[in-house]
Amino acid sequence: MADTFRGWLAQFTDSPTPLGDLARLATDDPAWPNEPDRLPTYIDYLEQAGATPAEFQTLTDAWIGYAAQPKPEPGPP
Repeated sequence: MADTFRGWLAQFTDSPTPLGDLARLATDDPAWPNEPDRLPTYIDYLEQAGATPAEFQTLTDAWIGYAAQPKPEPGPP
């Protein structure tokens, strides 16, 4: 499990899909936000970049996949 959305996206950089395009953007663009790790952070970034509706949909779909990951169990105190 990746700790951040950017880290989670990195596993898709070789995919020839819109998700792969988003993953390459996230890993290659030094301006890609690192935090806060919330969907509105990335929506704001794409708005400023002039993203298309399809790119926003890809972001939303990717976020749903990221958020659906099982969360690690807390370790011993």
